[in-house]
Amino acid sequence: MKKEFLNIRQKLEDMILADGEQSRRLPPLRALAKEFGCTAPTVMRAVQTLVANGWLVPSSGGGYVSCRRDFSGLNIRVAAQIVGNGMCEYDFGYYILMRFHSVYELGNLCRNGNQTGISELRFSTYDELDQKLRKGNFSGVVLTVPTDAIMKRGIKFCRSASVPLGIFGGIRPEGRVSAYFDIKNNFASLMQKLAGQGRRRILAVSPLGNGWNSVMKETLEHYSGSFECAEYYADTHAQIIGHILNNTGEKGKNFDTVIFVGFIFHAYERLMDYSPQCLCVMPNFASEKVAGFHGWIMDFDVGSAGKFFGEAMYDALWEPDSEPVHSAIPFEIRNIQ
Repeated sequence: MKKEFLNIRQKLEDMILADGEQSRRLPPLRALAKEFGCTAPTVMRAVQTLVANGWLVPSSGGGYVSCRRDFSGLNIRVAAQIVGNGMCEYDFGYYILMRFHSVYELGNLCRNGNQTGISELRFSTYDELDQKLRKGNFSGVVLTVPTDAIMKRGIKFCRSASVPLGIFGGIRPEGRVSAYFDIKNNFASLMQKLAGQGRRRILAVSPLGNGWNSVMKETLEHYSGSFECAEYYADTHAQIIGHILNNTGEKGKNFDTVIFVGFIFHAYERLMDYSPQCLCVMPNFASEKVAGFHGWIMDFDVGSAGKFFGEAMYDALWEPDSEPVHSAIPFEIRNIQ
């Protein structure tokens, strides 16, 4: 239903744009509904949003008339806060992947007068970010994989400015719109599959400071009864490597499966040299950085998530009173030989 509404609104926008600065009377709503192959209420909803945003005005003789418009200054501006926000910037591939999908579909939809209007904020300090947000006159804000500190500033600004906040790649549904990593359910699915495959001794490792560490630890503890041994270990990279090597390959706790949360490439490479029979599990955007990776991947479809996010964020910009919309980033577990 939402996709149909977006399509109808886009067709009406294109109709108005085709007339340039010339005004025109829209055909009757029933005629438009027949032409577009939809219901009259769907057309009416699209018309109402165009009226609210100055594309159409009610006519004294009934119906609606398009406005003569000067598109030179029209710009739906969104702060795409994706630089300096705490995501894994040292990994350029992941950085670009999330950065691209967080705004790609939104850019496609923001075609008013061919003015895309998506800004990218770069900052060095929190004070600098606060200043740029206050002076930017943005109609919405997008945060991509934000830290808690950036999240607090984004929420504070959006509340004070009464503009929608979109969060792409967080770990919980927050803001007006979000496409989030459902860490608890994703990890639970992985535990169930590992148990079903006969894996008995599980080690999940993660760098210190990751926001999802506590959720993953709790989930692993919940499923610990399905395994002989299940441990969550978070520390520095050097300590993680040492812990893996001391507890695999028939040493220590002799884990038969190691789950890598994050970008711990050297630990994987050392493990493969030391215990090549150990099953390794990684997020897809981490495994892509490892030459010759074989094992399981947690495959997150950020492309589909980006399409959903862009459409929902576009709706939020045009309809400030719309209900919050949240969706988990699609996830599946695949085997890479």
